[in-house]
Amino acid sequence: MGINREKELNYLTNFYNKNQSGLLIVYGQKGIGKTTLLKNFIRDKQSIYYLSREVSEREQLYHMSAELSTYGYDLSQFPDYRQVFYEISKNHLSKGGSEKARGKMVLVFDEFQNILKGGNSFMEALVELLQKAPNIFVILSSSSIGFVENSLVKKIGKAAYAISGFLKVRELNFREISQYYKVYSLEQLIETYSILGGITGYLQCFDKTRSTKENICEFILKDTAFLHVEGSRILSEELREPAVYYSILAALASGKSKLNDLYKHTGFSRAKISVYLKSLMELEIVEKVFSYDALGKENVQKGLYQISYPYVHFWFKFIYPNFSSLSTMSAEAFYDTFIAPKLKEYCSFYFAKICREYMDYLNEEKKLPFIYEKSGVWAGKDGMIDLLASDEGGKKLAMFAKYSKEKVTYEDYVQYIHRLSQAKVDVNECYLFSMWGFDERLLMEEKVKIHLHLKNLKEEPIRNQNR
Repeated sequence: MGINREKELNYLTNFYNKNQSGLLIVYGQKGIGKTTLLKNFIRDKQSIYYLSREVSEREQLYHMSAELSTYGYDLSQFPDYRQVFYEISKNHLSKGGSEKARGKMVLVFDEFQNILKGGNSFMEALVELLQKAPNIFVILSSSSIGFVENSLVKKIGKAAYAISGFLKVRELNFREISQYYKVYSLEQLIETYSILGGITGYLQCFDKTRSTKENICEFILKDTAFLHVEGSRILSEELREPAVYYSILAALASGKSKLNDLYKHTGFSRAKISVYLKSLMELEIVEKVFSYDALGKENVQKGLYQISYPYVHFWFKFIYPNFSSLSTMSAEAFYDTFIAPKLKEYCSFYFAKICREYMDYLNEEKKLPFIYEKSGVWAGKDGMIDLLASDEGGKKLAMFAKYSKEKVTYEDYVQYIHRLSQAKVDVNECYLFSMWGFDERLLMEEKVKIHLHLKNLKEEPIRNQNR
């Protein structure tokens, strides 16, 4: 998948062009496209790329030495890191000419957390290199978000002062994904996004020429498929006691979103569940729902948790609870029995997210009645307000999104107004999003209420919009 990571490439280039050595941490979820980004960046530069293994320090150095030797570096079979960096620096300086003519050397250590497991000698030697060599740019890349954001600085101690910056490679948003799936209908694109999210490594698994059902059957349900075991791999690689996490995630996927609900279902103590939820949030697999600050505090649901990683969500919603049936049924029969009846309901969560993204786009492009500065969702006891937003002067905007095979009705609108009354907010503008249009009464209501805006997503320019 040819993803144009222009923003990230510009960020890397700006660091590269500085007249000094530097150390940059690049990180993001596995499969998100970090390695492709880095290889594109170093393609026309003097560079060394090394993918770290989960091995002892001695074995790591053995592999590092062997790989560098194939490029002409003179290293012993088992060097130490100071010897490795000395040889790299010496080789770079020996090329002759001015520093500017030689260009900057880029060193990329992918999955560098595997190196740090062997101790701190790597970072100590790296800091010395950066202090002595004036034209070296080092990139340390990792798929372990939790490690980088919560443990890295403590792990490397004073060496953290050598870090010049951090680049977190984000998921693709819906609009970016649509650029590469132009043959998909909007409905199929929403389903694909709801299942795979914006992880490029997952999106590459689906065949653009196949339907959602065919892709799920072929690339998720078949036991030989990469995605078949991916839901469990994400947890087993990052976390201890995966069985506990499985229990919590399965409960969340089934709709048990409050701590007390999880306690009753799993039997684990509330304290234990809280600790495990914290770990899942650090990995960006689970998120806590914080409602937009409104006056109707007595009507808001507090302490809600939800799975924020789309493929993990899909896997625990449909695959994990039906393992036995998946072993005895054909992929097509499994899809028809367990996935098809609930897929629209499942996608509705992501449809609301897509509509929020589109509203943010309209806001940035100044295509709304006013520019909002603050926004969020509101989780009420009688339902969600999918977007509440306000500008500096106090003007407020609300958005509701409905994803189903039915039109949004006037009765739906009445329910939405009730939720606004529960939140105790008076809105200046109200947006309703639908995939299948609106009933006649609601269309008439829009004509007499200038603050009401009905948006049929099929008629909106939500796809292929380049900034």
